[in-house]
Amino acid sequence: QFGGGWYGQAGSIFTPVTFESHLFSTAQTQMGECSMIEWLFTADFTTGVNLGYSGEHVQWQLCYGDQIGTAPSAWNAATNQSVAVTSRLNWKVCGTWDQYALETSFPGQPFGAFIGVEGRYQNGRAINPAALDGLNPRAATADLALMFGGANLILQGIWAYEWVEPDASSWGGLVQGGFFLNDVLEAFGSFAAADVAGLQGMAQAGVNWYISRQSLKVTGRVVVPVFGNPQGITTEVLPPQGLAGGPTPNNNVSFVLQLQS
Repeated sequence: QFGGGWYGQAGSIFTPVTFESHLFSTAQTQMGECSMIEWLFTADFTTGVNLGYSGEHVQWQLCYGDQIGTAPSAWNAATNQSVAVTSRLNWKVCGTWDQYALETSFPGQPFGAFIGVEGRYQNGRAINPAALDGLNPRAATADLALMFGGANLILQGIWAYEWVEPDASSWGGLVQGGFFLNDVLEAFGSFAAADVAGLQGMAQAGVNWYISRQSLKVTGRVVVPVFGNPQGITTEVLPPQGLAGGPTPNNNVSFVLQLQS
């Protein structure tokens, strides 16, 4: 801690990229699980250094390492790329930072508006294994969260280049929101679409019963594949989202019921 809101980190750092991964854990998500967009585009860990600032209205991080999106590993390992840089800026237009430790907006909370943007860049080197296929992934994200004190709305967009294959772009988008039916029951819905090794779209809807505020809740939701038949890397998101695999995973509609604390 350097004082004045400035701080530094070194070691294995969780990369500040997407809305959900950066602000809170899965237990604080509105739908009881991270979105399809999060599973497709999260950056996971990098080994390196991080400079950050946390102020009244702005949070900022600049992270430098030698590989984004891998489990903690040794510096300069042969599998790592030479340079990996990511930076994220969070701007709290109004409200409190405590509101954004959750993905939902409880009744009685003040109105809040939050904007986030991020950019990342990686560069490969000759000793990287062929499995990396010469990829130099880079990406940009933007998100907007509105808290209405009993209702909320989230908009998120992502663009990525060389994410899964050379000279190819990928993208994703999410619209999600919810509103409280009474003090403890919240209805929610979302729609996500992405083009990562194939176009796919998914809708979800459900209800949260908050037994003890965010500390204990029951979530019931239905997961409906709308279009596309994800293959390859994108099939990794199916089990966490409650969908089965197989040659035609998007033929399956799932019902999920879970207790979460």
